[in-house]
Amino acid sequence: MEITLFDVTNVENDKFELSCHENGIRYWLASELSNLLGYVEYKSFLKSINKAISVCTSLNMQILQHFIPLENGDYKLTRFACYLITMNSDVKKENVAKAQVYLASLADAIQGYIEQEQIERIEIRGKIKEKNTSLTSTAKNAGVTSYANFMNAGYMGMYNMGITKLRQIKGIKADKSPLDFMGSRELAANLFRLSETEAKIKSDKIYGQQKLENAAHEVGRKVRNIMIENDGVKPEYLTRQSDINEITKEVKKVEKSLTKKDAKKLSKKDTND
Repeated sequence: MEITLFDVTNVENDKFELSCHENGIRYWLASELSNLLGYVEYKSFLKSINKAISVCTSLNMQILQHFIPLENGDYKLTRFACYLITMNSDVKKENVAKAQVYLASLADAIQGYIEQEQIERIEIRGKIKEKNTSLTSTAKNAGVTSYANFMNAGYMGMYNMGITKLRQIKGIKADKSPLDFMGSRELAANLFRLSETEAKIKSDKIYGQQKLENAAHEVGRKVRNIMIENDGVKPEYLTRQSDINEITKEVKKVEKSLTKKDAKKLSKKDTND
């Protein structure tokens, strides 16, 4: 019997499949997955796990359904959790690249291969939503009277135009957020802008609508200058990406497909027993 690793042509005798555990559910241990993916230190692998958990949170999924923590710091992982982890791991590692293709190919619902950056987009977009909530509270306590104008000032600083004009430039409908069509780098830049705006408001004890708008514009302008200095491309001309909401739907299809697949395997085993 030939044993392979992440080989979709030999699923029944694949090392990943053979490392599966069963105890009410089918699961993989994070420490064992770490070794299969080629990580030397489990501690460094935890970064991939945490990013995967962050994506799961952004998808509004039950984390404990897919990531079950153990007292020794290990995790029981569902197949979908393994998928999210590999999509957030170092793709330069040969086994990580193979695992991404392997797990995606087993998801019958997937409509094409979801690239690693798309998963990163989901994670960062979720963090932006959290930061917006925090910034809203901070701005409210600092005397904001029009949060829309305050946020628009930040866009003016970073993009040299307001959100309405930015939608036109990017070809985005009026009822859609430009953030949903940004790549991971642009999203990360906006997350940084929002975080630093909040930090400036707190550290400088800024109060009042106009002063808040000035602060948002100033921080946005600094982020813009850094981005242009790095590669010469103005942020408003960064390539528009596909709607992140459509990517989210596809990832949820993957979750349903992989969960259903293992449920069937477990049910079949119980019947045979």
